[in-house]
Amino acid sequence: MKIVFVFLSFLIGINIYAGDANAIIRNYHQKMERISGDQLKTTVVKSVTVLNNKGRDFGNFRLAYDKNTKVMQLSGKIYDAQGKVVETLKIKDFGDYSSYQDFVFYSDLRVLSYSVGNVNFPYTVEYSYTTQSKGLIYIDLWLPVEGYNVSLEEAIIELITPKSLDIIFRAQNYEFEHQRNELEGNKLQYKWRIEQFEAINKEPYAPSLLSIFPYLSIAPLNYQYNEHSETVSDWNSYGVWVNKLLAGKGELSPGTQSFVRALTDTLPDVRSKVKAVYQYMQARTRYVAISEGIGGYQPMPASDVDKYAYGDCKALSNYTKALLAPIDIPSYYTEIGADSRRILFSDFASADQTNHAILTVPLDGDTIWLECTNPYNPFGYVGSAIANRPALAVTPEGGQLIAMPEYSAEDNVREYHLNLKLDLNGDASADMSTIARGLRFEELYFLQTGTKKQQQDYLLSHLPLKNLIIDDFKLTEELELSPTASLNVIFRAAKYAHPSGNRL
Repeated sequence: MKIVFVFLSFLIGINIYAGDANAIIRNYHQKMERISGDQLKTTVVKSVTVLNNKGRDFGNFRLAYDKNTKVMQLSGKIYDAQGKVVETLKIKDFGDYSSYQDFVFYSDLRVLSYSVGNVNFPYTVEYSYTTQSKGLIYIDLWLPVEGYNVSLEEAIIELITPKSLDIIFRAQNYEFEHQRNELEGNKLQYKWRIEQFEAINKEPYAPSLLSIFPYLSIAPLNYQYNEHSETVSDWNSYGVWVNKLLAGKGELSPGTQSFVRALTDTLPDVRSKVKAVYQYMQARTRYVAISEGIGGYQPMPASDVDKYAYGDCKALSNYTKALLAPIDIPSYYTEIGADSRRILFSDFASADQTNHAILTVPLDGDTIWLECTNPYNPFGYVGSAIANRPALAVTPEGGQLIAMPEYSAEDNVREYHLNLKLDLNGDASADMSTIARGLRFEELYFLQTGTKKQQQDYLLSHLPLKNLIIDDFKLTEELELSPTASLNVIFRAAKYAHPSGNRL
């Protein structure tokens, strides 16, 4: 009777969500229980009604896991518009595949997924699963409404934890109904609730989900991963935790240390020495992603990077730091949120606010930031992925929030100059030059990484002319201080204009 009631209410109330909604989240209940210092049990039940083809993705399923996360139960049901079960899913019906890209050297991350087949709209899916994970560093951000054009009837998240293993939390963009209860067995229960959230229509240039959608950040006060543990209440103590992960990872052989001293011994100042070390690192290493257990947070030893000449962002940043140590240049391993991720809160520390590592080198009256994963990055250039945002420098005393360089509209410049000639047949010959500065430098600078044919193909696809022939092109860069890229292209276009009497 309960299922019949749910779907009768759906049929009666659907007009409330008509218009902007492509899907409706009926019920979303997530219950977590911290069963030991480093183990968390999570049970999720979620039902979604898909109204049309645009909402189809919200009815599909995806669950990431690794060797530290055991999927204990997974099932699902699909209902038609009348509430009749048309398909029952068991765990064997879900696809299970490795989830890493070509540049990932090793990852133990896997994904369980399911995509709904041909079912008439509207239909409803219900998924339930239970996982148990070990190694508690952060709790996934809870975003009950996961996209534009989706409405929500009710969502509840619940966390039970021993009093000795308390949490911190922060709610954004919504005043969640919140409870904190004391339970038997010296435990605490936290519960948050949101209901009747209407769909937000996606418009051109709509902001990111975290800018306007309700979400909840939860972080343990006690980080624990194998033998690594720390009480983390702020960014300073978070930095203390990272220092523990870095301990013993910066050793280099005497031979490598002597090489670095010889490489920089005759250079006139600290900046030129840092540049020489950075360019040496760029020339001899390559970036690979490593995501396995604690390796997702802890860099591989600098000696291994020196030996094998590869590493992820953590390893390459730590390696560069180790290379600077023999010449007595201090530097700080630095965590940052890159691209769409960023440190959002200065008063709320959590590991999920960062996803990248760089190196900060403080100089007298200046600071150099080194992006260590890109072999073509100009020395000291702060690119769009990490500019205009806070970062966490891991100092010997702990974490310290710092501000990355900002670029103004005046800094980000793209200039074009075109000299075009037309003959009497309407054929065009042209000499075009363009200069890019600031963040727009990246629009041209990446061209140097391709072959001549790849560069020419790129130009042909970005010059909106038919019958185009490129006779010559040249890319030049000025990489000191404020990097600038210049591109000059000489090209022809047959029948660019059409004669009409005495006119073109």
